[in-house]
Order: sequence, then structure tokens, then C-alpha cells
Amino acid sequence: MNKTLQPELMPNERLLWSGQPRPGWRLKPGDKMRLPVSVLFTLFVIYWTWQATTFTTPPNLWVMGVPFIFFGLYVSVGRYWVEAQQRNYTNYSITNQRVIIVCEWPFRRVISIPIRDIDHVFIDENTHNIGSIIFGMNVKNSTPFLPQRPKPKRFAPSFEAISNVKQVYALIQSLQK
Repeated sequence: MNKTLQPELMPNERLLWSGQPRPGWRLKPGDKMRLPVSVLFTLFVIYWTWQATTFTTPPNLWVMGVPFIFFGLYVSVGRYWVEAQQRNYTNYSITNQRVIIVCEWPFRRVISIPIRDIDHVFIDENTHNIGSIIFGMNVKNSTPFLPQRPKPKRFAPSFEAISNVKQVYALIQSLQK
């Protein structure tokens, strides 16, 4: 058993499954538009800062561009590195009573959800039986004219990029019965 999960288990709990997300950099669907825009923003800010240093402008105007360069670099590249680090230090587990997510980077965070409190479980599977399981739902106010279907929460707890996602999903479903 993983040593990061051991302190989280209660005496009467049995570990049924544990795993980790796939390591490495990963693009999400929203990044198809976000990434090119952030790269263009970063290049523009670098160009603007360079222009401010070379031409006759008010002294030290180039300093205004430095925070924007750091922001652009983070949005373009840095956030992918941060997400990869978080995945490298994240462990998932399912016990006979709870779903547990432990992330050790940049500081220790534990999310524990009792199986009986999970109202909806969403599965997002891609090829090669790798995917994500999202716990919970977000229902907006609906009217008789505009009914809303349950949707996964945007920041809901989830098992991201796990192998054998169908089997893990089936295990959670069986525990909910």
C-alpha cells in the first residue's frame, strides 16, 4: 500500500483500489484555443518590452512589461508544468467506505468523499481505456421552459487520467448499491 494513503485509512476500512494519474504534460480540450492565444500574448509582451528598452521612451518603461512576461510564460508553459507536478504527486484510492484523493505537491491536500454522499459519478473515457471519473454534479436553476440536465461540476473532485477507468467506475457503482 502507498505510504501517502496509509495515514488516511480508518481502522475499519479496507483498501479496494489505488492508483495514480498518468504522469507528464497533458493538453485539455479548452487548451486548443487557450494555448495559441497565450503564446501570441507572450510574444507580443516580449516584443513590447524589448521595444521599450531600445527606443527613446520614458526611463524604465520596460519594467512595466516584466510582470506581463512572467504571466505569459506561466499561462503558456508554466501551468502545464505545475499540473504535471501535481499529477506526479497525487494518489487516488477507493475503500469500502470512501473515495480518497491525496495530493502531496506543493503542499499536502486530502479530499475524502464518503461513498454514500456521492450523488452522481461521471466518466470521461478516451481511447486505450484511460479517462477520468468526476464526482458530483452541478444543476442550475431550471424552469418548466428550460429544463437543465445534470452536468459535472467544473472543479469537482475527480480521478484524472487513470488507467482501466471502466473497471474503477464499475467498482464505484457497485459500492453505491
